[in-house]
Amino acid sequence: MARKGRKKGNKIYRGAYQYFQGDTLFGEEEFEVFRNDKHEVFHFVSEINSRVVTGEFLIINIEYIINFKFIPISAVIDKAMGNDRVQERYDYDLHENLLSYHFITKEGSETHTMHTKHTFHISTPCISSSILFILSKKFNSTATNFYNIISCENHWDYVEPPSVKNAMLQKISSTTEMIPIGGATVEAIHYKLWQEKANYNFNKKKKKKDEAPPTLKIYLSKYMAIPYIVDTGAGLLYKVKYLNNLTDSE
Repeated sequence: MARKGRKKGNKIYRGAYQYFQGDTLFGEEEFEVFRNDKHEVFHFVSEINSRVVTGEFLIINIEYIINFKFIPISAVIDKAMGNDRVQERYDYDLHENLLSYHFITKEGSETHTMHTKHTFHISTPCISSSILFILSKKFNSTATNFYNIISCENHWDYVEPPSVKNAMLQKISSTTEMIPIGGATVEAIHYKLWQEKANYNFNKKKKKKDEAPPTLKIYLSKYMAIPYIVDTGAGLLYKVKYLNNLTDSE
């Protein structure tokens, strides 16, 4: 699972997800999490294998690195399907507050740079690191927080640079809920997540005709904000198959 190269540190978690469309299993994700005390970073390493509507297999490898202050340092997304290969890479310069994005194919590459604040999250296709941004700030008395999510819609061709979108996360209950996972019962905290759309801004006064963004139902584990369940409410369900804590500290 772990990419070859420099030592990532001590492995602290490993697990897998199943991806469902209705009752149909269409993909799986395996992941490992490493803690590197020397460099003060966490590595999330994931691999997604799924079948697309054309019947082809899509393989996505992701390496996501955050520091001990939960600031993203880099994210690398490698996609392969048939003869197509694409790499997306984000690198963050902490001193300059500068994020560099690279979109690389066999035909060439595109690069975009943007200034950003420290409190941001890079969106990737995997589930295991998808809610890491929750670690960057504490909840206030309203149990609601806003976050800056950097994302783009580049799949096999470069069509746009990354942009910042607002996301709103609400804690539904201050206590844990018991949910069934893989024949066992685990404790999870229930959240709802809304992500800003092009025609909907959280900071503007709403009109009745404004369509609210989709709501994601999320059940988080107590381990590095790794989700047990992400339910889109539109037929897509991402559910943990297993999650192993390899440390003795929790």
